[in-house]
Amino acid sequence: MAKFKKRNHQEDALREIRKAEKKALVTKIQIEKRALVIMASGLGKTVLSAFYAKEWLKRHGGRVLYLCDQNYILEQAEVTFRSIIGGASSYGFFHGQEKTAHRVTFLFSSFQTMRESRNGFKQKEFSLVIVDESHHSHAETYLPTLEYFLPKFTLAMTATPDRTDLEDIREIYGKEIFSFPIETALAKGLLAKVNYQVVTDELQNLDFLKTPVGKLSIKALNKRIFVKKRDKEIADIIKRKMSHISNARTIIFCPSVYYCEHLSKYLPNSLPIHSKMSSREQDLRLKAFRNGTANTILTVDKFNEGVDVPETNVVIFLRSTASPTIFFQQLGRGLRKVDGKECVHVLDFVVNCERIEMLDGFWNKVRKNVKDVEKKGSLKGPVNIDVGSIRFTSVARDVLSVIAKIRGGYTKEVLMQQLQDLAKELRRVPMTREVDKASKKGVCATAETFANIFGSFNKALIEAKLGVNIRKGYSKKELIP
Repeated sequence: MAKFKKRNHQEDALREIRKAEKKALVTKIQIEKRALVIMASGLGKTVLSAFYAKEWLKRHGGRVLYLCDQNYILEQAEVTFRSIIGGASSYGFFHGQEKTAHRVTFLFSSFQTMRESRNGFKQKEFSLVIVDESHHSHAETYLPTLEYFLPKFTLAMTATPDRTDLEDIREIYGKEIFSFPIETALAKGLLAKVNYQVVTDELQNLDFLKTPVGKLSIKALNKRIFVKKRDKEIADIIKRKMSHISNARTIIFCPSVYYCEHLSKYLPNSLPIHSKMSSREQDLRLKAFRNGTANTILTVDKFNEGVDVPETNVVIFLRSTASPTIFFQQLGRGLRKVDGKECVHVLDFVVNCERIEMLDGFWNKVRKNVKDVEKKGSLKGPVNIDVGSIRFTSVARDVLSVIAKIRGGYTKEVLMQQLQDLAKELRRVPMTREVDKASKKGVCATAETFANIFGSFNKALIEAKLGVNIRKGYSKKELIP
């Protein structure tokens, strides 16, 4: 059984959790009895929670409830807790496939099963509740369980606190007490080096990049330049790239269940895993990947969270997502450091303007964090940090340059037309949030761009002859400086 030692960032987190615990024990306000820890995938959130649970039992005793939404995460957590806390404590499961009948110290439960059976437990049954992947907490399956139990303390953990539906988990747990994001972890060398390649082969209509900026839009760029590759062509590129990687252990994120099954036919020694299979079949295939019987797994969203296969050294994106949260969850599957793993190789076939722009912004953040680490000298010895690279082809660089011009080089005429088109689609004057939502789809500029060029967003509306959005209690004079 693996032996675990606390790492420096885990010690830092534990100090903050202890402070939150002290406050929780003297307050009657429920949200103050909860603490949120944000930590990038691959940094050991489960290990952290096990060390803390061990401390908690020594100080307070009682029972511990560990909640998550995936059975395989619960099984991994139980193994980790048993290794750190030891066999003297009792452990059990409470989910669709297994329900421990006798009383145990540590109960590892799925949210789904606990929601259906929570009334069979006393509200103060558990002194400590640990919530893994806590960014789901607003969901209907989760919230009733969280509101039912009244533990002395709740510890919530996630790598990705910001949800795609904009529901803020801080409403449930309060502001995070400790945060260690992915860009900081990469800069400090705590995650595997990333060798990221954006596959931009065979882009078409490149002369379109020379179109005057005032007549360009992100939507038009995506439509004219980026071409979807054929399945066999993608499989051939994957096989060619992987032939240069020794002991490749690969996770491929696909756009659909059909695509998982279809593409696996072109890739030898690969297995699809998806929600259309029974839980038992999924578990068997995951075990085959873990033990090396299969070296490639194709999936849709099953591996976004919690699956721990540290040996994974290739991540391939075929699935487009507008959500940075999902992207970083999937990238995180390959970031855990283990002996013998030099780096994680990433192939990204999801090429569009938004993806290129997001990757460029992310890597700029990583580089900034590297400079901060070097400046502060927070690493021992001579500082020479190698976090890897994101390789953009010259064409991708050209696209980035055009995107920057589009974002910052709009003419007033183009912007007014964008507002008028959006108003026509909505059948009313657009609000700033609607403009920003449309901007993410490449339909128009951001509300901030309108404000910068016209002096304020409402001035842009007036020049576009659309009138002004007036909220109750504000005059036109106050809204239009």
